[in-house]
Formats: sequence, structure tokens, C-alpha cells
Amino acid sequence: MCARTEARDVADPKAAISFSGQLHDFQLVELVQAMGIGGSSGALHLTRADGRRGIIYFLDGALTWCREYDSQALTLGAVLQQLGLVSAAELEEQFNRNVTDPFGDLMGQQLVERHIVAAAQLDEALRFQLLWSVREMSLWAEGAYNFVNSEEPPPRASSQHIGMDKAALEIVRYQYEWNDLLQWLPDGMHTQLRMGLEPPANYQLLFSAEVWRVITRVNAFQTPRRIATALRRTEMELARLLAPLVRDGLLYASVGEHSMGLPAVARYNSAQEVDVFGLLSRIEQEWRKRRTLLDQLSALALFVNWTIDALTEEWARKGMALAPDSLPHLLQRENLATIGSYQLRVARNHINVDDLSHALQRMLANARRTGSEDELMSAYDILTRALRAVFSAINMRVDSPQDREFYVAAWKALFEDFGASLRTL
Repeated sequence: MCARTEARDVADPKAAISFSGQLHDFQLVELVQAMGIGGSSGALHLTRADGRRGIIYFLDGALTWCREYDSQALTLGAVLQQLGLVSAAELEEQFNRNVTDPFGDLMGQQLVERHIVAAAQLDEALRFQLLWSVREMSLWAEGAYNFVNSEEPPPRASSQHIGMDKAALEIVRYQYEWNDLLQWLPDGMHTQLRMGLEPPANYQLLFSAEVWRVITRVNAFQTPRRIATALRRTEMELARLLAPLVRDGLLYASVGEHSMGLPAVARYNSAQEVDVFGLLSRIEQEWRKRRTLLDQLSALALFVNWTIDALTEEWARKGMALAPDSLPHLLQRENLATIGSYQLRVARNHINVDDLSHALQRMLANARRTGSEDELMSAYDILTRALRAVFSAINMRVDSPQDREFYVAAWKALFEDFGASLRTL
């Protein structure tokens, strides 16, 4: 089946689960239009010949989230600065908070909670980040695409809803403008720039203040994206100012080396290297040793601590430490800090299992006296939800969709085993 036939089939949402092809046969704007017409939901994986990758997620035919696997990919922080909504110092402070509390809200939401940006401004910035990233990937003329039906973004991803018509129009407009700009900025927003050693002969060195501010940032920030972010101007505005300077010989432009990983801010928050499989095996083995209801309930708290330890070890390998109140904040946010009248004791991100065990013994005695297991079942519900919450906080930072899906399936099976083998009074 040829690429165009396969893509045409996706217009029918009941068509094949996935389809693939080459970008030189079917461009991204055509794929976006096909998704919109078919009301498709899933992930479109893009791979360039040089190894750069991107994923664009669709929900009912609309763009909802994307990620470009490039160290220079557009970040929310860059968008917020380019729109003039935050300063570099404010972002740096928030970044330092985020890397120590992986269970907290996402950076954008925390900026809203601290009244640095308004909720409407954050929503606008997220829409720009999605649209600007997708239109940039539309310049990938060579490479492969593969659509996976029903694949979902990471948990808690800041989903948007940009319709096919708006997205296609923006892509076409962007491609049209870059038909001229690419000859001067050959790697788009990632183009490496440096000032010429000498001005061109007979060139009249008269610049506006706006252009001079751009020129003075070139050697320090080197790419249109970073220069735009430093100047708090949108990157397309900067590209239009930079192209004539390259054309006239004042700046030199080249294609730089690309790192195929995530931007630095995303790498620090990644939990890709946490040994989830080893953790699951250890939990399963320990659960099978628990012979009484109280032993099983206290084991759930122990498993929360083990999961925290796995993340702590990963953060330590990166030279970071978890904030000591990360787990208490998570439990409070999810309404999991109490079981009836009992308050979970948490210190240094660990539940006090001994204290919990004593509380569970009192609950058991009360259950035998009253004949009601409600309090103990509430304990099971709270502790399993706490374990799920910690796992979800880690899994949302696993970059590979395939790994995330595998871990979700494995955890689901584990919790089903918990429920099936739960002891009774």
C-alpha cells in the first residue's frame, strides 16, 4: 500500500490501527488534515534521517500535545520568556523547586499558583508551544512517519485542543515564510550563528537600536531560539531580523550538531532510568510473604517507601536530592494523608510503618468488636491509592511511551493481584 493510500485510510476512524510512510510522499500538513477529517486519536511519530524524533498527539482530530526529542526543542519556559510573561530569574527559581519535588504540580501550574502568570496566560503559552513546535516539525521534508491509534500522552500532560483548520493554516503560512528564510537560516531556529570577523566591504554600518540589540546577543546565545528567549521576543520576529544580517555577511550561519535527547530542563525531571521492573519484582515477592491482613496493609506503606527510595536513588545519580516534604505534599494534594481519624506519620519522605501498624491493630480490634471492616477497607483504599499516586508521579516522567505503557500494564496486574489475594478477618 502506498503512503498516500495509507494516509487516506485514516480519514475513516475505523480504518487500520496504524499506518506509516515517508514524509517526502506525504507532508505533515497533509497528515494533520487527514487526522482532522477522520477525527483520529493517537500519536504520530516522526523520525528524520539524522535521528531527530518527534511525537504529535491527536484527540478527536485536534492537536493536543507534542514532544520533540532534541536538546534545543522549544520549552514552555522559552515560550513564556518570548511572550514576556516571566523573567529568566523567575524560571530559574521555579526550575530549582521542580527538580527537588518531582511529585509537585507541573512548572506552569506552579507559576500560576505563585501568581507569576495568570491561568489564561499559561493556557495561551501552552497553545503557542504546541503550535510552534508542530509547525517547526513541518519543515522536516525527509524522514518517516508512523501513526499509532489510541496512544495517549504522558500522565498529567498539559493537553490543548487546536483544530485541524487552524493548525493547517499556521503550518502552511510558516512553510511559505521559511521558503525564503531557510537559505539564510539553514537549520531553522536551531541555526548556529556567529558574528563576522570584519564587516563586508563598503557596507554602511547603520543599525536601528532593535537590530543592534540582536547583533550584540549573537555570540552569547548563538541560535535564533536562544537569542529570542534572551530578548523576550518571539522567535519568528528574530528570524526575520537575523536573515538579512546573514544575507549581508554580517553574520555567519551553519547547521550545528544536534543532541537527540530532551532539553536540559526535561532531562533533569526524567525518571527513565528508575529500575521500575526490579521494583515491581521486589514488591510482588514481598506481598506473597504477607499472611495476614495487617501484614498486607503495612506492606502497602512499605511499598510506597520503596518506590520513593527508587526515585531518590535516581535523583542522587543526577546530583540532586528530593525535597524532604515531597511525599507529604503529594498525600495532601490527593487527600490521602488520613485514614479515618488516623494521620499518616511521614518523615523524610517515608511513611512510619511501625506507627501505622499500631494504628491498624487498633482498627482490627475495633472491627472485631463491631463486626465492621469499613475502617480497614478504608486503610486498604488509602494506601493503594497512595502507592498508585507515587507510581504515577514517576511514570509521567518516563520518556518512552512504550515503557510507560508497559509499566502501567505491569502495575495494573500487580494491583489486581493485591485485590485478589487480600486477606480478610
